[in-house]
Amino acid sequence: MSKILIIEDEKNLARFVELELKHEGYETAVHLTAGQGLRLH
Repeated sequence: MSKILIIEDEKNLARFVELELKHEGYETAVHLTAGQGLRLH
Protein backbone atom coordinates (compact mmCIF):
# COMPACT_ATOMS: atom_id res chain seq x y z
CA MET A 1 0.00 0.00 0.00
CA SER A 2 1.33 3.44 -0.91
CA LYS A 3 1.57 6.13 1.75
CA ILE A 4 0.88 9.81 1.19
CA LEU A 5 1.74 12.69 3.52
CA ILE A 6 -0.80 15.52 3.31
CA ILE A 7 0.30 18.92 4.61
CA GLU A 8 -2.57 21.40 4.41
CA ASP A 9 -3.46 24.21 6.80
CA GLU A 10 -7.14 24.26 5.84
CA LYS A 11 -8.74 21.46 7.88
CA ASN A 12 -11.78 20.92 5.64
CA LEU A 13 -9.67 20.63 2.50
CA ALA A 14 -7.22 18.29 4.23
CA ARG A 15 -10.09 16.06 5.36
CA PHE A 16 -11.60 15.98 1.86
CA VAL A 17 -8.27 15.02 0.27
CA GLU A 18 -7.66 12.41 2.97
CA LEU A 19 -11.05 10.76 2.45
CA GLU A 20 -10.65 10.67 -1.33
CA LEU A 21 -7.18 9.13 -1.11
CA LYS A 22 -8.30 6.54 1.44
CA HIS A 23 -11.19 5.67 -0.86
CA GLU A 24 -8.62 5.01 -3.60
CA GLY A 25 -6.66 2.69 -1.30
CA TYR A 26 -3.86 4.94 -0.06
CA GLU A 27 -2.65 5.15 3.51
CA THR A 28 -2.57 8.80 4.57
CA ALA A 29 -1.13 11.02 7.27
CA VAL A 30 -2.46 14.56 7.67
CA HIS A 31 -0.65 17.48 9.33
CA LEU A 32 -1.56 21.13 9.41
CA THR A 33 2.00 22.49 9.25
CA ALA A 34 5.03 21.51 7.20
CA GLY A 35 7.26 21.47 10.26
CA GLN A 36 5.01 19.07 12.11
CA GLY A 37 4.56 16.82 9.11
CA LEU A 38 8.25 16.60 8.29
CA ARG A 39 9.29 16.06 11.92
CA LEU A 40 6.89 13.18 12.37
CA HIS A 41 7.47 11.46 9.00
